[in-house]
Amino acid sequence: MCRAPRGLPALNWHRRILILLIVLGLASGLPDLAARISTEQANNRVELVADEASFVQLADQSGMAPATLLRRLKAVGVQGLGVPEETLASLDQEGKVTVLSGAAWIDARRAAGVMNSSKLSIDPLSTYVLLPAGKADLPLRSFIVSGLNASLAAGVTVVQRLVGPELAISIAEPPSAVEYLPLGFPPQAFALARSVGMDAVPRPEGTATGYSAAAVKNLFAQIASAGVPVHTVLFAGTSTTPVPGYPRQLGMVAKLLLASGWNLGVLEDASQLTNVNQPGTLQLNNLMNQQTVRVYSVPPWLLTQYRHSEAVTSLVGSVIERNLRILYLHPIPSGAHRVERTISLYQDVVRVLQADGMRIAPPRPFAVLRVHTTQRVLQSLAVVAAGLWLLELLFPGIRRFGYQPLAVLGTLVALLAVGSKTLSVELVGMAAASVSGGLAMYYLANLWHRWRWPRRLPSFGAVWGRGVLAMLTTAGITFLGALLIATLLGDTPHILDWQYFRGVKVTYLGIPFLAFLAFCAAVGFSDEARRGLWPQVLWLGKQPVNYRQVAAYLLVAVIGAIYLIRSGNVSVAYVPGIEIRMRDFLESHLTFRPREKEFLVGYPSLLMAMLFAGRRHRWAFLFFLVGASVSQVSLVDTFEHIRTPFMHSLLREIYGWTLGLLTATISLFVAWCAFRLWDRQWGKGLPPATEPEPGSPPS
Repeated sequence: MCRAPRGLPALNWHRRILILLIVLGLASGLPDLAARISTEQANNRVELVADEASFVQLADQSGMAPATLLRRLKAVGVQGLGVPEETLASLDQEGKVTVLSGAAWIDARRAAGVMNSSKLSIDPLSTYVLLPAGKADLPLRSFIVSGLNASLAAGVTVVQRLVGPELAISIAEPPSAVEYLPLGFPPQAFALARSVGMDAVPRPEGTATGYSAAAVKNLFAQIASAGVPVHTVLFAGTSTTPVPGYPRQLGMVAKLLLASGWNLGVLEDASQLTNVNQPGTLQLNNLMNQQTVRVYSVPPWLLTQYRHSEAVTSLVGSVIERNLRILYLHPIPSGAHRVERTISLYQDVVRVLQADGMRIAPPRPFAVLRVHTTQRVLQSLAVVAAGLWLLELLFPGIRRFGYQPLAVLGTLVALLAVGSKTLSVELVGMAAASVSGGLAMYYLANLWHRWRWPRRLPSFGAVWGRGVLAMLTTAGITFLGALLIATLLGDTPHILDWQYFRGVKVTYLGIPFLAFLAFCAAVGFSDEARRGLWPQVLWLGKQPVNYRQVAAYLLVAVIGAIYLIRSGNVSVAYVPGIEIRMRDFLESHLTFRPREKEFLVGYPSLLMAMLFAGRRHRWAFLFFLVGASVSQVSLVDTFEHIRTPFMHSLLREIYGWTLGLLTATISLFVAWCAFRLWDRQWGKGLPPATEPEPGSPPS
């Protein structure tokens, strides 16, 4: 039997098997991790696309020709133009047709003193489209009729008839039901993009009635004949609006997109946790083998509420941290000098993106990454092995069962990994995050037995050096779990946010709770009771309660509530102004801003826990031990966001650890000086070291 390090049990054959499984699981993911890093670094093309409707409106309001405004945008790096599909409402707004209800048409004719409308059999509830009847308007008339026939439900008739010099197209539906139906892309739809030399991003919109095969072919033929470069098709609508061709013609839509070399654009959801999943979008993504580009539509509130520098930082961060490759732009909605402010904003966005290594060019989809079944099985077994190791440390009674828990759990998890990819990845990822953090917390709690000092307080350098070693070791243990998560979830659906890891919230509570269990198993509230959760809780329940304990419990409850409220994406309204300014400072000086709870709470608490361990203050040690778990929560949480490139997450954690070392050093020095002053003034000194309990690790 090999000799174990101080404070740890000897490595028997059972422990060696656990270590072997952990090593195999970690090693199995390294090739896929290297492929993921290579893919993420190669995918560095991003395009800025202007929304045609909103920028044309801005040009009209500013007394400027739309082409002039778009040329100025192109000069600062905006290369694409989002072209919406024509509707009756848009044609009416452009003055090409007149759309009105039958009742409104009757009133208009009576007001003009025209012949009795009853002879025309005008239905007051129907919709009428009026346009000139000349030969020059024949293509527009044919376009409207064919578009209506493709979009309207079966049985709804479209009738054409001459009314004097005008042609009236009647639809047996009210205007509210038909004026926003998609009609397609006429040749002049892309004229503005052609005139300024921009790429076009067509925005077709589906209908609830579905598209026939002929209508789908006609739609894509219109886009192909646009006469401008097209690289991405971005469907318009909301999460309830189906894509063109849904549900029966999706296979044809996917084939036409692939044959044309066009990417499928998908909008990021407002929650920033997934994509806008219009009916049929996910099926198209799978049919096209993940040839998808994620799009961020700049929300008006961001342009209104954020200062110029904050908006630039937010937009650049969305590209770099969330794998968004198209920024769909809107103008600043209000205020003076809107044109100049809008152009200046997006010019700075382009400048910062290029400074961060991004290329302003039409985007390309990510190379397809897959996690193979063998790798999932090995990594699942590695998590089972690490979990059993942690259980043996927290509940030593499990050891009497020998290899049986490993065999049973290993078999079940392996079968789950083979049978259900999604469920196994979620469960194993959650377990890896919590178990790695729990092992790190047990290591930290077990240092209680090794940080027993003599009566004189050691030098600051000695305390600091051992504390930094503890910081490195705990971060290293947790990083192994984060590494396993990064490889286990490192496939294209997770990178593109089609699948979002749901175990993030579990780690917020799991790791602090495991830190508490580690304290009960390794230290305990008192030496009078046997170590372990239940004996220590029973002992604690028998103790009298005083006002100081009640105050401590209330303080912990308040801190816990703040911790839970502040976990995750918190609205700026709940963040103090000084913290916002600190975030702005970090974001302007660091490529990736580390989390505040990591370097302001987690790592300073870790060094304070070590200081109070040497002073033999159990309650203070427990308080700061749980506080130190926040740093491990933050570390593993960083790598759970698979859409963020792995190297970016790694750099963010390096920044967090480095800043944590700085803040922890300051807090430790202040506490060390306070203890030094206390000992000199009152001479109380440290409590005498007690003899270790039988079976406890040597000091």
